[in-house]
Amino acid sequence: MSPVKIILLGNTGVGKTALFHSYTDGVFPNEHMATIGVDFRSKVVGDQRLQIWDTAGQERYRALTGNYLRSADFVLLVYDITNRESFRSLTEWIEMVRQFVGSSGPRWIVVGNKADRWTHREVSQEEAGIFANSIGATVWEVSAKMGLRIADVFESLAALATIATAAATAAATATAIPTPIARIVEPPKSQGFFSRLC
Repeated sequence: MSPVKIILLGNTGVGKTALFHSYTDGVFPNEHMATIGVDFRSKVVGDQRLQIWDTAGQERYRALTGNYLRSADFVLLVYDITNRESFRSLTEWIEMVRQFVGSSGPRWIVVGNKADRWTHREVSQEEAGIFANSIGATVWEVSAKMGLRIADVFESLAALATIATAAATAAATATAIPTPIARIVEPPKSQGFFSRLC
């Protein structure tokens, strides 16, 4: 089974790397660590193997990040709920993805990090929900620091991948069923003139 490729995108400082390590390693880094280029971890959830890619948020690394987007199944658009600018920048990240993969790219997941600092909130849940709906995404609020709902996000992606795999398998099976060949049935031989006289 092909791995499920998940890319984390968002501005520097929103907590992508903290979210990444919190889930894959079970550790919250106490110091801010800026990712240089990309980092990668793999984790098995149910019957799915998740490939999780942490990316640099700095402008100078965006071209490099784009190279990893083409085969992505999901993109996590990460913002900091206490930083409105990080939320506004999500549209720029979406445009960057579309430049590399077109409009039929990966599925979006909007993730508001630092939910533990909700008293300093600059982006409301309602606003995030409206934005997520506009791009056909689901939205989560998480805390990498507290480990809040991090596993739920990735487990939901594994479940979506399982559903997609099952649907693709069913479709392939349906098209693989051979079409029955019509059997040519000869019409009954009509009784000839002589046989009618007998």
